Amino acid sequence: TLGERVNAMLREHEKDFFLAYKTHMYSVQKQFKALKAKADEEEKKTRQDVKIQSLEKELEWFMNESLRLDDLCKGYKKDVDKWKAKAEALDEDRRFLEDQIKGAKRQNKVLRAAVERAQVSAQSALALQDDTSPRSPGLPALADRPRSSEDNRRLVTQSQMEPVRSRSALALRDGPLGTCAKEQR
Repeated sequence: TLGERVNAMLREHEKDFFLAYKTHMYSVQKQFKALKAKADEEEKKTRQDVKIQSLEKELEWFMNESLRLDDLCKGYKKDVDKWKAKAEALDEDRRFLEDQIKGAKRQNKVLRAAVERAQVSAQSALALQDDTSPRSPGLPALADRPRSSEDNRRLVTQSQMEPVRSRSALALRDGPLGTCAKEQR
């Protein structure tokens, strides 16, 4: 019958319509998922780009800071080397001056001993001279009166001063450390 045919045809068209609708909705859903995935990916890229930019800025800052600190380090190293050289030079000067002082003390000791020997020799020579020369009854003997250092210097004879002079001349020529002072200079 005609009603049955129309109903069958309507059911068939309804089936085709639902099938077409499902297919269309599936493709729309598929496109929606693809667009959503693409939007998420773009957002992720944007976030990564911001992070990458931030990291690149940090990297640049660290590189500049590294160069600045390297320059500072080189400057400080030069200062340290300069001060170390000054300290070594001062230490060397100190050791040299200590040696000079020790040598001068030794030389002073030797010269004092030589002066003492010369004074003793002069006094003994005076005593000998006084014993051998006749005394005037009105004048006191030279040995009886107090002597000044000027008198002692006059009384030392040329022959008694010769060994002292030769040692003094050597000491003045060579310096307080003797020939070692020449080698160190």
